[in-house]
Amino acid sequence: MSDFLQLVVLLVIILVAAKVSGYLSTLIHQPAVFGELLVGVLLGPSLLNITQLSFITNTHVGDFISEMGEIGVLLLMFLAGLELHLKDLAKNTR
Repeated sequence: MSDFLQLVVLLVIILVAAKVSGYLSTLIHQPAVFGELLVGVLLGPSLLNITQLSFITNTHVGDFISEMGEIGVLLLMFLAGLELHLKDLAKNTR
């Protein structure tokens, strides 16, 4: 299997799992991001390590997915910071 096809298969698995878990978490009245983060923990190097599947023969594909995950965490923290209001923070610290 070519490197590009391996990358596409991994991305499809990750995106479908994230969207399904996001939908399922909204059914139990939780934010969609909760389900998406849960799948990220399950598929990531902590538990299942999806980049080490038998059909992934190129280690660069796994490295690329890991780097994209790091960028995703940075973007998530940035967006959480954008939603933070300094007036509310100052009011709650006193």
